[in-house]
Amino acid sequence: MYKRFYEIDNAEQFADGCREIWDLPCNAGIGPVNTNFPADRGKDIKLVVVCESPSCNEVALGRPAVASTGKSIYYRYCEANELNYNKFYSFSECYGFFAENGIYITNLIRCQVNFGIPSPRVKNKRVKMAWGYNRDFLKNELKKIACVSPDTCVIFAGGGAYNRQIKEAVNWVEELNMNWLVSFQPTRLKREYAWHFNTSLWGEQSRTWPKERGE
Repeated sequence: MYKRFYEIDNAEQFADGCREIWDLPCNAGIGPVNTNFPADRGKDIKLVVVCESPSCNEVALGRPAVASTGKSIYYRYCEANELNYNKFYSFSECYGFFAENGIYITNLIRCQVNFGIPSPRVKNKRVKMAWGYNRDFLKNELKKIACVSPDTCVIFAGGGAYNRQIKEAVNWVEELNMNWLVSFQPTRLKREYAWHFNTSLWGEQSRTWPKERGE
């Protein structure tokens, strides 16, 4: 497996920390999952998509947004940028599209929050419980991206349940002078809002939240 642009050192030790926070068994396979972006392609990053947390499929493959989330990002990006695309999305045929087009995918939380398939309420609680343990990894990741690709834009696609965490991350992006937009979870993003994935269309809507845009 290729080296990623930003990787967590001592991955198993990090996972142990999340297991302890969430009171999970010591053998629970929850990641962590690093970005999709290759280590030697940092200057090619154009758009950072910050999702919520990896799914079981992402943990299994060791990459973010490999299933329904990736499919949604793929379709909405292609629609927004008027690109020809494969109408039958598959990981093997379409996943490489992201890095090829400068799309860098990462998460607020690096380990699988929905391990054991908890209720949405428990899942949301786990995100908030683990944020303090995970936050510096995202902060440092964004700093590293800004250093090598300062014109990169950031789209926050973590969902409204995590506005407090996203607001903190937005402040970091502001300090780095990176352009940003708060969107929705990709699987819930309506087609009419596909423009979120075309930064040339942001205009006056950049640096805004959905409520400010009436969405």
